[in-house]
Parts: sequence; structure tokens; C-alpha cells
Amino acid sequence: QLESIVQNEGHYNERIESARNAYDIKLAERENAEVVIGTDPDSDRMGIALQDKNGKMKVLTGNQIGVLMLDYVLTRKKESGTMPSNPATIKSIVTTALAKKIAEGEGVQNIDVLTGFKFFGEKIKLWEKTNEYTYVFGFEESFGYLGGTHARDKDAVSAATMIAEACAYFKEKGTACLRQFLCGYPNTIFAMSAPSFAFFA
Repeated sequence: QLESIVQNEGHYNERIESARNAYDIKLAERENAEVVIGTDPDSDRMGIALQDKNGKMKVLTGNQIGVLMLDYVLTRKKESGTMPSNPATIKSIVTTALAKKIAEGEGVQNIDVLTGFKFFGEKIKLWEKTNEYTYVFGFEESFGYLGGTHARDKDAVSAATMIAEACAYFKEKGTACLRQFLCGYPNTIFAMSAPSFAFFA
């Protein structure tokens, strides 16, 4: 099950290999599914696998999922005219630096915090009082994502909805999620973690 790699990012390459052989992945390939979404038992962490051009499912790292979701959130907010005047994203200090580059490329401030969503929550609460920034999205490399201020912790339920929406959006635009990721960020292989390198090798 995908939850086997979501629960603990330690020994990541082994867990990705295990997920590739999971029943969910085999079923998805047999049924020609485009995405598999899984959460851990308490639904705070989420993992996904996406179909490649050969019909095989590719399991993404937490950084890769986060970057894909970040790109989608910022794109849709700009398109719909709902981007606040003072937007900000949050990531932990151990999360890929690519998130900062994407945010700043869209004119959005990115704030680094210590590891743990309690620090995300502290920033959100502070900004609600000071109006310095308006929170739009945040994630950690350990499969934690938060796309709103409805919670002050990672939320796999809303993240699953968001990634499904992102996949549908990119498909409607004629770009599969995996191709969007590869084409949109060709240098990602160098910017992200070692598991990313193994993933794309």
C-alpha cells in the first residue's frame, strides 16, 4: 500500500520499491488508471503515484508532490484572480529549495520554518493578526501538505482532493501531471533529494 511509504520516509528507496510492487499500483496499471492516491491511517500524510507514458505508475517523493501541488495552487489563483495582494507560502528548512524558486518566480513570498507543522500554524496565526502575509500553501518533504487555513496541521484529506483536482486540471490542459512536472521543472533532478534522482534515473 502507498501508506507504507507515507508513514516513514526513512529507508526511502526501499519503501518506493515496495510501493511499486503494491497491489494498488499493480491494479492501477492493469486498469490504466492515471493516478493512485494513498494516505496514512490518520489521514495527515498523503502519497501518490502517477502514470508515465508507458502506462507504468511512478511513485513520487514528498518533495515532488509538494512542488506539483504548489505549482497548481499558484497557477489557479493567478488564473482565477484570487491571489491575495500579500501571498506567502511556507516550507520547512529541510524541504526542497525548488519550492522557494517557484513561489518567488510567481511573485509570492516563501518562508522557511523549522520542521513540524506547529511552526506553520504559528506563522498562519501571526499573519492573521498582523496582516503581513496571507497564507496560500505549505508543505514538508515528509508528505505533509496544507492548502488552506482550515487546519493548523498537515491534512491528507484536503490534499488528496487538491491533487486529484490538479491532475484533472493538467489533463484538461493537455498535459499529464507527470509530464507537467518533468517539463515544467527540467532541473528538478538536481534541485531535489537523492530519492528524486533515483526516481528519474
